[in-house]
Amino acid sequence: MKRILVLGTVLCLSSCIAPMTRQEVLNIYRKNCLDYGFQWGTPEFAQCVKDQEYQEQKLQIEQRKAQALEDQARALRQDQVIYWEPTDSSSRKKNVNLIK
Repeated sequence: MKRILVLGTVLCLSSCIAPMTRQEVLNIYRKNCLDYGFQWGTPEFAQCVKDQEYQEQKLQIEQRKAQALEDQARALRQDQVIYWEPTDSSSRKKNVNLIK
C-alpha cells in the first residue's frame, strides 16, 4: 500500500514539473526500500527497487491504454450523426445513431 502511495506521489509530481531523470527516480526507489527496512546491497534490496520500477512501468502502460481508449471513444463520438425520427403511432421520438 505504501508503494502505491509513493508511486502515485511520484507520478503526480512528475506531471507538474519537469520529468525526473532515471537516476532521480532510482534514488527515490532506493530511499523507499531503505525506509522499508531493506539493507543496502542485499538481493532483497535490489528486488525491492526492481519491484517499484516494474510497478511504475505497469502503471504507465495502463495509463497509456486508458488514454488510447478515451481517444478512441472521443473519435467515435465525433464521427456519429444523431437525428430524430418521429414514430407514426405516437409523438415520441426515436434516437438513431449512424456512423459515417
